[in-house]
Amino acid sequence: MNADLLETRPRWAKGAKWVRDASLSPSGTRVALEFRGEIVTVPAEKGDPRYLTATPGAHERGPAWSPDGKEIAYVSDESGEYELVVAPQDGKGTPRRIKVPGSGFYDRLAWAPDSKKIALTDNSWTLWVVDLPTGKTAKVASERLYAPQKTLKPSWSPDSRWVAYTLAGPTYFQTLHVYDVAGQKSYPMTDGLSDVSDPVFDKGGKLIWFLASTDAGPARNWFSLNNQDVRVTRAIYVATLKAGTPSPLAKESDEEKGPDAKDTAKDADKKDDAKADEGKAGKDAKKPDAKKVDPVVIDHEGLASRIVDLPVPPAEIFGLSSPNAGEVWFLRRSDGKTALQKWDTKSRKAETIAPEVDDYEVSFDGKKLLSASRKAGASDRLARRATGSRATATGS
Repeated sequence: MNADLLETRPRWAKGAKWVRDASLSPSGTRVALEFRGEIVTVPAEKGDPRYLTATPGAHERGPAWSPDGKEIAYVSDESGEYELVVAPQDGKGTPRRIKVPGSGFYDRLAWAPDSKKIALTDNSWTLWVVDLPTGKTAKVASERLYAPQKTLKPSWSPDSRWVAYTLAGPTYFQTLHVYDVAGQKSYPMTDGLSDVSDPVFDKGGKLIWFLASTDAGPARNWFSLNNQDVRVTRAIYVATLKAGTPSPLAKESDEEKGPDAKDTAKDADKKDDAKADEGKAGKDAKKPDAKKVDPVVIDHEGLASRIVDLPVPPAEIFGLSSPNAGEVWFLRRSDGKTALQKWDTKSRKAETIAPEVDDYEVSFDGKKLLSASRKAGASDRLARRATGSRATATGS
């Protein structure tokens, strides 16, 4: 029977409550939003909103902006089943549609820094890597057990060869793994004696950051009521990937160098300036390739001895990212408030970036920040995603 249902009538929908996901452009000039099943980009300052989709009868989800700034990936059920869609960010041209051989409901799209591959997860908690030039997909790993919260999420190395992720064991404790895209093989990085989460490669390619907890056992046993009054705390750890790399927490020592050292340094600076002037004068002088990325080398042997914990007190910490070399950003929850903080290898201190946010994302160039806050009108659903997904946010 035909029914006069108000919810099925075409109508205008507006307001921040419909924003469910977001992705910041590489330079932070625009933001791609999942707005009530549509993909829209909005400018940071000047310009108009731009619709990439106009499909009221379909559901588009999870936008992710490519690091080169040319395309936006998302998933769509326009064909009847969810597919990966890669569309030009300016709205011109025909989007590419790629069928992933998974169980549907794909999410947590993560671009490789070279903008040629995308990692994503599906409804069976399986991690996939899609090669965009060929359209081929590779299965990375699958969770053996379900839990209330999906923790599987990928993180790419700067050279686009490795994918870091966590995988739960029979006791639900998560261990850190890395997947070699070239060799199509995964390697465990931790021993499973602590519960690991949120692994991210350092932007410099020499370190990997992650969280670990030694009091998560009762909480991981989620089917038991013993976990109702348990508060899980996590500490931030960092590991040097290549053997011989100095530890970011190596002991420092101030030494007196004397006046001769200062004069020698000045002479060296003058020589460097002279060489720089000669280089500028030469017409055929070659400019360094800014896009060249050093390969990430991982020495698995002896890795356990190269893991150290940061001098940051354990707390309810989540949402790790490394927008710049030698930096780790994270969300720290205390007294009902969530603060955005960062720690870097130079100062070796934690600094508060924003005192009260629910989610955040830093642009690929590390110069712009997008934050989300319930007080600013962002949807509760988006704010809740901060604890179980990659860092995506809507503007505040």
